Amino acid sequence: MVPFLVALPALLLGCFAILSEETSGPKTYTTNVLQQTSLEAPMVSVTPHDDALGWTVTVTEEIVQQMEQRSSQQWTGRRYVFSPLSIFAGLFQCPLGLFSLFERNPTSNYRRFGCRRLLMFEPLAGSVPLPPTVSSEMRTEVHRNRLAHGMIQLIWPGASQHSAAYSLGADGKAELRLSHLLTHLQLAGTSPQLIEDQSLLIRAHYAGGHRLELPVFVTARQLQLAHLQKPSPIEKDRWPSPLILQIRIEDQSVPAQEQHFLRDRLTSWALQRNICTVATETMRQHLLDEQRIQYEGPISDDRQIRVGQMLPPSVFLTASMESHPLASHITLQITSIRYGEILATASVTERSESASSGVDTVLAKLDLLMTNAAKVGCPKPELVRAN
Repeated sequence: MVPFLVALPALLLGCFAILSEETSGPKTYTTNVLQQTSLEAPMVSVTPHDDALGWTVTVTEEIVQQMEQRSSQQWTGRRYVFSPLSIFAGLFQCPLGLFSLFERNPTSNYRRFGCRRLLMFEPLAGSVPLPPTVSSEMRTEVHRNRLAHGMIQLIWPGASQHSAAYSLGADGKAELRLSHLLTHLQLAGTSPQLIEDQSLLIRAHYAGGHRLELPVFVTARQLQLAHLQKPSPIEKDRWPSPLILQIRIEDQSVPAQEQHFLRDRLTSWALQRNICTVATETMRQHLLDEQRIQYEGPISDDRQIRVGQMLPPSVFLTASMESHPLASHITLQITSIRYGEILATASVTERSESASSGVDTVLAKLDLLMTNAAKVGCPKPELVRAN
């Protein structure tokens, strides 16, 4: 009797408590690939273009992935103290919480707290985080993925060193054109026979130094039509003298992330062929500022640094680009500045949103167009003034 009388005030004052565990937020899932292996060598499929003058090459591989999926559930704890006086609030709040289930945005607080008050447990303010519940399971999945890293060659029989090369796009595809191969052969001084049917070779290179070869048959008619698509060199007398090239990138058509790549690639191409290339407008302003500092400012004559002279360009090489979903169209236009004449245009369409995949192809056409251009480097300034 005495222990009961001692415990009764403690119960009435809320000294007896319980901890209720409640979920906090939805369960989260993470998947980690532990191991990935190829089941077999990559597969190469070749689809002819509608005009029968090219092919779409697709490279896929079948891989097995050992995966671990982990799930995690966060929990919070809330303390409730035994309080017989809470039953009066529970008589009102618990039924109200049950009615809220039929509302558009029901709230569970009345039901959760009110019904516990009906059981004479009063919630304490706040909650404490509890250790999450973590579980994991292992599974194996088999996928057929597009191979995004590799190179495709289109080879003429007996002239593999002059093949047309293509990089696989992010979608595992490359677009091969017969006219591109004929352009490479002409640049190399090779004259292929276009009056006979030919069996060409498509060679795929992929990781590990492996390769796969597939023959493709082309008729003499296809070769002759592809020859007509090949650009013709610009006549020698149409090129201005001296040849001084300025590269221009159309800012409105070329995405910002592609502009620097395209300009650097074209500049490198021109310098490798000993074509005189003037500075960009931005660099030109830096050079003018340096000249002004050297010759108009605080630097004495004996300490001046020779910064050279400006050469006016005679030809514009303008690059533009049209991007579409999974395709891009790159155009290079050669314009004579003195007469405002468009000497030639080279273009290529690639099934990729990036300019990088089609630059090599369009530069091969540009090489052929500029076969007769004088590639002798930059002239001396006095020769430029004399002309």
